[in-house]
Amino acid sequence: MDEALNFTKLVKGQLVEVTHLQGTEIGEVESVNYATGKVLVYFNYEACPHFTSFNLSQVKPLTPKLVGADAGDLKAQIESFTPEEKSKVADRIYNHILKLLDRKIGEI
Repeated sequence: MDEALNFTKLVKGQLVEVTHLQGTEIGEVESVNYATGKVLVYFNYEACPHFTSFNLSQVKPLTPKLVGADAGDLKAQIESFTPEEKSKVADRIYNHILKLLDRKIGEI
C-alpha cells in the first residue's frame, strides 16, 4: 500500500474488483491517476466491451488464490460467486486462452 496516498498500487493490465451502485464487477486496469484519484477500468463484455472511470476507493485488486492442499477453501470461494461473477470470470479465462492460442498460431 502506498503510505503517502493510502491507496493500493495498481498497474495497467491488473484484474480488479469494482464496487458501485449496480453491484460488483471484475475488470482490467487501463490507467491510474493518483493525482485525481481516478482509475480507468476496461470491462471486456462480449455484448458491450467498454471503459469506465472509478474512484480509487471503489477499486481493489483481485487476488486469485492458488489451489493447494486445502482445495475446499477454493471451492467455497467459487461457490460464493454469484452466477454473474462466475460468468465474467469464465469469459476472462476463455478470452485469455484465445489470446494464448493466437500467439501460438502467430509463431508458426
